[in-house]
Amino acid sequence: MRKFQDRSIKAKLMLLTVLTSGIVLLLAGAASITYHVIKVRQNLTYNLSTLAAVIGTNSTAALTFNDPKAGEETLAALAAYPHVMTAAIYTKEGRVFATYVGKGTQEGFLPPPVQESVSRFERNSLILFRPIDLGDERVGTVYIQSDLEDLYSALKQYIAVTAVLIVAASFVALLLASRFQRVVSDPISHLVTTAKAISIRKDYTIRAEKHGQDELGLLVQGFNEMLDEIQRRDTALQTSELRFRTLTSHAPVGIFQTDPKGNCLFVNERWCEMAGMKQEEAKGTGWARALHPEDKERVFNEWNEATRGGGEFASEYRFQTPQGKVTWLYGSAIPLRNDAGEGIGYIGTITDITERREAEEKLRESENRFRQLAENIHQVFWMSDPHKSEILYISPAYEKIWGRSCESLYQQPRSFLEAIHPEDHPQMKAYLEQQVRGEAAEVVYRVVRPEGSSRWIRDRSFPIKDRLGRVFRVAGIAEDITQQREAEEELKKKTIQALEASRIKSEFVSNVSHELRTPINAIIGYSSLLLDETYGAVGPEQKTPLEGVVRNADDLLNLVNDVLDLSRIESGKMSVRLGPVEIPSLIQGVLSGMQPLFEKKSLSIQFHPPQAFPVLQSDAEKIKQIITNIVSNAVKFTMQGGIFLSAKDLPERGGIEFSIRDTGIGIKQEELSKIFDAFHQVDASATREFGGVGLGL
Repeated sequence: MRKFQDRSIKAKLMLLTVLTSGIVLLLAGAASITYHVIKVRQNLTYNLSTLAAVIGTNSTAALTFNDPKAGEETLAALAAYPHVMTAAIYTKEGRVFATYVGKGTQEGFLPPPVQESVSRFERNSLILFRPIDLGDERVGTVYIQSDLEDLYSALKQYIAVTAVLIVAASFVALLLASRFQRVVSDPISHLVTTAKAISIRKDYTIRAEKHGQDELGLLVQGFNEMLDEIQRRDTALQTSELRFRTLTSHAPVGIFQTDPKGNCLFVNERWCEMAGMKQEEAKGTGWARALHPEDKERVFNEWNEATRGGGEFASEYRFQTPQGKVTWLYGSAIPLRNDAGEGIGYIGTITDITERREAEEKLRESENRFRQLAENIHQVFWMSDPHKSEILYISPAYEKIWGRSCESLYQQPRSFLEAIHPEDHPQMKAYLEQQVRGEAAEVVYRVVRPEGSSRWIRDRSFPIKDRLGRVFRVAGIAEDITQQREAEEELKKKTIQALEASRIKSEFVSNVSHELRTPINAIIGYSSLLLDETYGAVGPEQKTPLEGVVRNADDLLNLVNDVLDLSRIESGKMSVRLGPVEIPSLIQGVLSGMQPLFEKKSLSIQFHPPQAFPVLQSDAEKIKQIITNIVSNAVKFTMQGGIFLSAKDLPERGGIEFSIRDTGIGIKQEELSKIFDAFHQVDASATREFGGVGLGL
């Protein structure tokens, strides 16, 4: 170091210049080598991507038709690329579809698991995965592995060339250093260093340092001003590009840009979705293929008319995708102009209005159906504002029922009140107040027609509210119920007459029954006295007729009692005496009293009372009469076998279920609905054989 300090300034400058130049050249050489290596890697990746795209395009048919052999043949074309080591095609499920192994590659190649679109450099190879798309659908993936012989060869060449250049430059620098002074060398070296840094790092915030006002100083100043301008433009460009890409990629509408002649320059992703096309396919005049055939000529005429005058374009038309999907659109475009006011193209948007068009069509259909319905029904359909200051619609039936024209009601909305019968004004006033409050309402009133006749009307209304819940319309249906009211009045009269006739019949039956019971009881009493030989001995020949008299008199008395009970039921005078009832003991009592009937016909009777049974609150005599009637009926129509009786507590139904089953002649299914009708017998012949008038059940 001491020896260096003792050297002359010139020697120091030369030595420093040579050293500085050498260092700068080394850095430049390293940067150059690095740059070229990066470029070679990029070129390798690009070339391999292009090759993969070609393979993918050629293999779509094989994948679509599941033809692995065709896939193998497609990969076999890679033999023309000696640097390709291995390759494979995968299905969209990730399954290996076809493989390729280049010359010089070890056997036993196993394709790696399928990955997303990726490229990477490994130790001695470049690996690339690229998707295979058919339209908008992914159908598979292609994989290619290439060696790095080109990279290593280029690297050796760059190192050799760079080394020669560094040596030569160092020698030249040594020669020049002897002739230049520091004032010249330092600014230049500094400027070179700055430029290299900017080139490598792409950092435009770096600035060169100015050392004087000479030409080198002006150069440095100009260089820095250039960097300032580049930095401002780069920032503005990046911001504008980011804003534009964000806007177009996330916009809910399709965006397009054309030149002055209508050739497409740009479309966004949403436009492509609606058109079913790729961006490349839409450029130029390709966008016109998306137009629906029925709209194409009209849209062209409207577009040409707008572009000829340099005006705006707006129209509704349809897109039809290659798959046949039709979308209704609202398209608009405005002209773009430069600073001189000259037209340089158009930018516009397309909006999907399919739902709106379908809704409009459905609304038209609904309105047509409503009008057809409203104008062909006999009821009056009406719609108005809540205060009846405006009639929005009244169906033609109004003229037929009210006898007044619909036009008069449109002109004078409250004129319908003049037709209301004076006695019905109060309920009509309340009805209108309910409508103002937004309530659904109903009213019955009379209208007086111009010729003086009256019609009864049932009017029902309901409110129609807006999104805020406010009533802004009232709709309703008015129905002519005159015939119904007249029928109801007639029915009331006939009902009153029927009730009066039933009352008279019931009183007559009751009186007759009471009058009949007196002589019947006398007949039974005297016959019983005769049978008991109260008036003297009765021989066998007299006893049989007397027993027949008592038996038939009992039957007649039972018939009279049944008729009297039926009369009480019909007149609503049947009394019920509630009290505690023990069902098992009551049934046992009934069966014990009927034991002679069972023994007379040799019938068995089975009743198994449940161990636990609730005590009911009911009329014991009525229950006993019901069981007696049904069991007697079973005995009457059963010749042999037996009768089975059971009782079941059903708390979920709040009652008791009785079941009486016999082995008798039974009842046909179609007759079951009639067995409880008064005076009805299932079979007239059975009536003659077994007796009875059909009142027991």
